[in-house]
Amino acid sequence: MSVTLAVANNPQVDINLSNRNAAIILAMVGIAVEGDDGGWCGEIAAEDVHRYAQKAIRAMDDVWAQKKAEVPSTVQQGPTRIVEVDGLPTLQRGATVIDGGLTLDQIRERLRGVMAVLFEASRTRSRVIWY
Repeated sequence: MSVTLAVANNPQVDINLSNRNAAIILAMVGIAVEGDDGGWCGEIAAEDVHRYAQKAIRAMDDVWAQKKAEVPSTVQQGPTRIVEVDGLPTLQRGATVIDGGLTLDQIRERLRGVMAVLFEASRTRSRVIWY
């Protein structure tokens, strides 16, 4: 699943983020995209875009918030079980789940993408939408 943030008048100017990364990155600029209220879709009115662009600039300068938003990479191995295959006991390894995390560089890269959307929307006096 993912969330796309785009300029309403020019949807080619957009950034696509995984749901987790969207929740982290967009929260840094004051956009809440998760919860029971259906926040995975929404918009910023054209007259409010400049405020979010300013928040994005501050977020780019806030190294402490960026460090706090980092997500370490993880590898989780499911349990190994003994199952019967063709009448013989066989080891069956559990699934491996790999999460690449979210590094400081990736946070900054995604913030730059969000800033590009917000700046273009501000320049063209457009709404910003996410879906």
